[in-house]
Amino acid sequence: MRIPLLKTRFGNSHSRAFRALLRARASPLFPVVVGALSILSAASGLYPFGPVIIAAVVIAPEQWRKSLVFAVLGAAIGALVLAIAFHSVGPRLLTTMFPGMEQTAEWKQYAEWAARYGWFALAALAALPAPQMPALVLSTLSHMSYVGIATAILLGKLVKYSVYVCASLAGVYSLRESSAEAGIARSTSRRL
Repeated sequence: MRIPLLKTRFGNSHSRAFRALLRARASPLFPVVVGALSILSAASGLYPFGPVIIAAVVIAPEQWRKSLVFAVLGAAIGALVLAIAFHSVGPRLLTTMFPGMEQTAEWKQYAEWAARYGWFALAALAALPAPQMPALVLSTLSHMSYVGIATAILLGKLVKYSVYVCASLAGVYSLRESSAEAGIARSTSRRL
């Protein structure tokens, strides 16, 4: 695969970081790294995963299918890790990680939804661009089965990340079209 050389206002595109990024995007392990970042995000809540999947698709659009699959599976695995941790330790972990969370209006709303709709509520919340942690914790503390939690997260994240991937691919295609119209050299990567 030939990648065009671009001269940017930041200098030559042959910087070490740029070359490393280009090597990584062609690697068969790229989607695995996306999945690992998804596990870390879902298990810890340290960062939102949406920007990561968007960047992954923009960096390696030819690997979007694998990146999507690994991201969704990673989110389900990370949610299960967190659910097992909360189930094992119980409410002590909740008060340690999130002091005062059970007094918030969101917590009460999630509790009502979890009681009324079960894993459907968790799937819907996983599909929304909102933190899933309170809903996941409530689902675990209300003794929802691990299979139910994994299924809900899997379905919700599949919907959410599919929307992100489609929007990212639309942006990539749009940029490719406009660069072709402007006569700018483009990558000769294989068709998506």
